[in-house]
Amino acid sequence: MPSTTEVLLSTQTASPTPTPAPVAIADATGTSTPGHTPTGVSAFTPSSFAASTMNKLLASMSIIGTSGGNGYGILTGIVVSESSGLTVAVTAGTAMLGAPVQIGATTYVLPASQSTIGLWLKADGTLTHTLTLTPPAGSPLLIAVCSTSGSTITMIDVGGVVRIRDGIRLRTTGDIGAPADTPAADVRVWTKTRTGLYLWDGGAHQRVGGEGRIAVAISDSADTTLSYAAAAVRHLELTGTLTAGRNLIVPLARGYEWVIANGTGQTVTVKVAGGTGVAVGSNKTAIVRVGNTDVQRVTADV
Repeated sequence: MPSTTEVLLSTQTASPTPTPAPVAIADATGTSTPGHTPTGVSAFTPSSFAASTMNKLLASMSIIGTSGGNGYGILTGIVVSESSGLTVAVTAGTAMLGAPVQIGATTYVLPASQSTIGLWLKADGTLTHTLTLTPPAGSPLLIAVCSTSGSTITMIDVGGVVRIRDGIRLRTTGDIGAPADTPAADVRVWTKTRTGLYLWDGGAHQRVGGEGRIAVAISDSADTTLSYAAAAVRHLELTGTLTAGRNLIVPLARGYEWVIANGTGQTVTVKVAGGTGVAVGSNKTAIVRVGNTDVQRVTADV
């Protein structure tokens, strides 16, 4: 049975949906309801001021206030997992699609033998799917990307699915380094990749953080592969007692720089898999950077 993962690259999933423009207050003075409205809330009329109508509106306003706005994303729940055969289970939850949308626990049958299935939540609280990652009409919210082989589900991935926490829109992708996609200019979204945290500012993905210090134990029997979590930290202190020079294999995260403090007693070569890299001498420190294909030296050993 496939487990739900977050490994798709930003280019393999749908871009975040732009936040809808606010409704002009002057347009809301009649008996129609312009723009996005919460599910179950209708325009007021002289006879509509019943407790049930007002309470629905107040509940919706409370959700909007605590979620931090009307940007598209999942607030709570709405977790997709395999049920049986081609059926996925979706837990109950609340999302923002310009207005709060709530669904109960439900199931959905996927089409057979499809390499790419986008599963979407619509503004009316129902689910739909596409065989591409182009959003269908109505600006729905992507909740998973799936694949099927015959009558079996082979992948459920929520990489790129936007969730809202404390008013912040956040997604997780499998990119190494910065996300490779280009969201719309009016989108603002945080992306957690395998090696760092990025803010899309409307024109570029800006890396946030990456400072700090971490110890990396170098093996004396084989190459050591730097973990993605450690790659997000700039200052790497290499530890271990080595009997010969060894290799530290780092991700091909173009543009990443590290301060390498080699305390192993032997030369450690920092490189990408298959590369030649940069040799940092015993008890020396150097700054290195990942270029297009391999690690390059920024400073001499000191």
